[in-house]
Amino acid sequence: FHRDAPQATQQAFHEWTRAGTAQLIMGITATLAASLVVLWPTDRLVFSELPAVVETFDRWRPRTVALLGLMVLLLKLLPGLRRYAFEVALGACAIVEFFSGLDFGALGSNHPFFYISFVFQFGLVLVPLPIYKRIGGLILLGAGFVAGYLLINREAPSDPYFAFSIVAGSLIALANCVFGHISYHLLWMNFLANAKSERLLLNILPEVIADRLKESSQPIADRLEGVTVLFADICGFTPLSESLPPEG
Repeated sequence: FHRDAPQATQQAFHEWTRAGTAQLIMGITATLAASLVVLWPTDRLVFSELPAVVETFDRWRPRTVALLGLMVLLLKLLPGLRRYAFEVALGACAIVEFFSGLDFGALGSNHPFFYISFVFQFGLVLVPLPIYKRIGGLILLGAGFVAGYLLINREAPSDPYFAFSIVAGSLIALANCVFGHISYHLLWMNFLANAKSERLLLNILPEVIADRLKESSQPIADRLEGVTVLFADICGFTPLSESLPPEG
C-alpha cells in the first residue's frame, strides 16, 4: 500500500519500524519471561491434583524462560543483531513452540493447555510487520508446535479435539493477519503524514530551527552579544517585479 511513496520515505519507514520492532520484541519477551518465572510457584498449588501437568510445566518453564532470556540478552549485547530482531525472535519462538508441542503432546489434545501454543500468535499482533512476514511467521510458529505435538502424539490427527484446536488456531492466525495488517497500515499512514509535515517545515525553516521547534513548544530565541545587520536595496527591482507574472 505504500509503493507510490518516495523511495526515501519507504526506506525511512522500514528503518523506523525495524528499530521499533527490536524494542517492542525485547519488551514483550522480557515481560513474558518474567511472568513465567513469577507464576512458577503456583503450578503445584493450582494443579496439585494433576501431577502430569505439574511435571509438564517443570520441563516447559525452565526451557522456555532460558531461551527467551538468551534472546533478549543477545539483542541487548549485540546492537547489530537488532536489525534482525524479528527473525531472531521468530526462530527462538519456533523452537519454543516445537518443544511445547513435545511437552503438551503427552497431555493429549483434549487438555486445555494445548491452547498455550496460541500465546505467541497473540503477541505477534503487536509487532509492526509487512503482511508477508506476518503470514510466514504465523505459519512457522504453528508448524513448529504441530510438528512437536505429532512427534510425541501420533494418534492426534484422529482426535476431534485436535482438529478443533487446529481450526481455532487457524482462525486466530487469520484474525492476527487482519488486525495486524490494519495496524501496520495505520502506522504507515501516520508516518507518511508526519513525513509530509516535516518536509513542509523544512521548506520554510532551517533544519536547526525546525528541530528545535519539534522538540519544544517554547519560543525560539538566542542571545547574541554582537550582530551585524545589512539593509540592501536592488535598484529597479520594484518596477521589474511588477512587470513579471507570478509564475515567472
